[in-house]
Amino acid sequence: MAQAPTPRRVVHFGVFELDFGTGELRKAGLKIKLQDQPFQVLAMLLEHPGELVSREQLHARLWPSDTFVDFDHGLNVAVKKLRRALSDSAENPRFIETLARRGYRFVAQVEDVATFDGRQSVTSSRNAAGESAGHSEVPASSAAAVVPAHAARQRPLPWAVIAIFVGIAGFVLWRWWPAGPAPRVVTRFTISLPPADQFSMARGGLAISPDGRYLVYSATASKTGTRQLYLRPMDRNEPALIPGTDGAVGPFFSPDGEWIAFTAGGQLKKAPLHGGTPISVCAKINPSIGSWGPDGTIFFTETLNPTGNQNGRLMRVAAAGGKPQNVTPAEKTSTEFPPRWPQVLPAGDAILYVTEGTSASFSDDALIVAQSLKTGERKTLIHGGTSPRYVSTGHLVFAQGRRLLAVPFDAERLEVTGAAFPVAEDVWQGPAGYVAYDISRNGLLVSLSGGEMGVGNRTLNWVDRTGAPLPINTTAHQYSQPSLSPDGKRIAVAIGDPLRQSDIWVLDLGQNTAKQVTFTKAGETAAAPLWTPDGKRLIYASGAHGRSLFWKAADGSGPEELLYSSDLIDHPASGMILATSCSPDGRFLVFQQGDLRHFNLWLLSLSGEHKASPLLESGFTRTYPLEGGFTRAYPQISPDGRRLAYTSDESGRPEVYVQPFPELGEKWLVSVGGGGEPRWSRDGRQLFYRQSDKMMAIDIQAESMVKVRSPRLLFEGVYARSNLWTNYDVAADGQRFVMLKQEDEAQAKQVLRVVLNWTDELKSHTQAGRN
Repeated sequence: MAQAPTPRRVVHFGVFELDFGTGELRKAGLKIKLQDQPFQVLAMLLEHPGELVSREQLHARLWPSDTFVDFDHGLNVAVKKLRRALSDSAENPRFIETLARRGYRFVAQVEDVATFDGRQSVTSSRNAAGESAGHSEVPASSAAAVVPAHAARQRPLPWAVIAIFVGIAGFVLWRWWPAGPAPRVVTRFTISLPPADQFSMARGGLAISPDGRYLVYSATASKTGTRQLYLRPMDRNEPALIPGTDGAVGPFFSPDGEWIAFTAGGQLKKAPLHGGTPISVCAKINPSIGSWGPDGTIFFTETLNPTGNQNGRLMRVAAAGGKPQNVTPAEKTSTEFPPRWPQVLPAGDAILYVTEGTSASFSDDALIVAQSLKTGERKTLIHGGTSPRYVSTGHLVFAQGRRLLAVPFDAERLEVTGAAFPVAEDVWQGPAGYVAYDISRNGLLVSLSGGEMGVGNRTLNWVDRTGAPLPINTTAHQYSQPSLSPDGKRIAVAIGDPLRQSDIWVLDLGQNTAKQVTFTKAGETAAAPLWTPDGKRLIYASGAHGRSLFWKAADGSGPEELLYSSDLIDHPASGMILATSCSPDGRFLVFQQGDLRHFNLWLLSLSGEHKASPLLESGFTRTYPLEGGFTRAYPQISPDGRRLAYTSDESGRPEVYVQPFPELGEKWLVSVGGGGEPRWSRDGRQLFYRQSDKMMAIDIQAESMVKVRSPRLLFEGVYARSNLWTNYDVAADGQRFVMLKQEDEAQAKQVLRVVLNWTDELKSHTQAGRN
């Protein structure tokens, strides 16, 4: 008996074809040269279409465990070669999508073909989610048995006539029977910004209209430093600026899609979608996303006394304007965040929102609750989740970390009815648990790729006053918060993600060595290192959510010692505690404490009992949304110990001020056009600060500050910044700066990812689970 031919797997995607048997890649039938490592990467991605293939998995495939190689560099080169062969790009991927610091995903439609000695037959077609979209066939030559001729002649004629009539009837039924609706195609694409601009998602910056036709997002232009809202029709490539939205945060649509609401200038406003002057609805203290109900009611968060024992509550107001009314009772403890991220359910009789939680950045310990608007009854739905969205498929979608999950949800009984399952990865997450995604009524999902609040691989660089960089001979890591030792020979730096887990390391520039100083546990962090003036110790934030200050010998020897903890005061404030500056004599420390809603500056004695006392109260230095984040004070004591430089937004935008110190007095505005992250030169004659990507310098010649000269530009360059801490330092001679440069591959440009008909994938997952 002849043996059946062995099939060889061939995969089609776009105009490309990959033959796994021969290792050939063809484009429109023409062979394309592809080296082994790029081929292995492509093969592994095509084996798992629509799924994350981690860098570790690729490492195991490309290089054996006993092979010594610079894996990160080798993989980045292989991926770049592969993208070049496919005419693909990381910024606007058609085939290979980068999931920052995690791996890659193949996002195009994939069709499998079995080849039998040159004859092909489609075996399956998979979309980018990896789901089967086709059927199995066998070659026509083997599909039916050969019937002997004499057997055919012996068949009665009536059966042949019957077969003909059945065939005709079948054709008529097939031709005229109403066909069911064709399955919708799940389509993915991305939206990028010009390189000079950046998405601004803190406190909410993304919304899709209910019908899925319009996208509104917040972005900051580097030229102006102004955050504004942009409208992009989904059938066009060019967005349009929405007038009157300077400084706007938290956009959300009206149910009919004709209005966009947002917060700006301390007010809740609404603007006609297709042009017109924004209208004030009411005063609103807390800038964040609201929700517009079907009856014309807007729900939003109101912050109460931030220094007392009440945090905030959920309010409602008529979209036409009026006096807001309370919906929820105020949270009772100052460590809990107020109700936030509301969404009114379609019937308008209940609302979802997030409450409690103590983590200023991620709210992993927050609760998602549902509350009846008729009875006020509140039910806890999810422990450890945020940013809920109800979907018409009968699911509640929510975020945990940078991952989206869905869970079956009964909107009438306000009950979760099944187990949660993941539906999206690597989504940007920001302050107080906001996650940048939205879902339209017709099933469109839009999200911002992750990484903005995280830390990717960076290199340490010296940058001179002209902007010329000189890389420091160290391996790229997740560096942040570099701090030069007083003698300039060592750099203390946090390695890891300071908002999740990181440790303090000391890099010896002369010996080219690195030593780990702290050893945190899972879920804890050591961040924002600061040298004592004698260079013997490092002060840093540590503990759960960085709410305590410790110091330890800079060489890593001996135990760490607790200096201060928020648990030691009567009304502990949530958020990270950051040590920012020591007095030149080493007697005391200035630190800032608080969260994204309010914070104070404190003085801490570094001798004796380490007593702390307030320096600047909460209302003086306020938070203000700018460039996707919030102003921090970054207080810095001058080298002579007589002045304090800090950032404040009391003028309406962040600026750098100087005051006498330690006895505060008259203050001087020294920056022009905005600024932050001040640093003194070691001789106290110059003050440096950052203005977007610009490094500015101010000459200070008199103690009275009367003869302060206008700031001048030193250089401009794209180096890592943060809304939580200072991310550069100044050499002792004031001629060089330690700056952090993001690696090209680690800083895959953030893009908005759009999935058309995404809820069809959600339905498919649910049906597969039932089967």
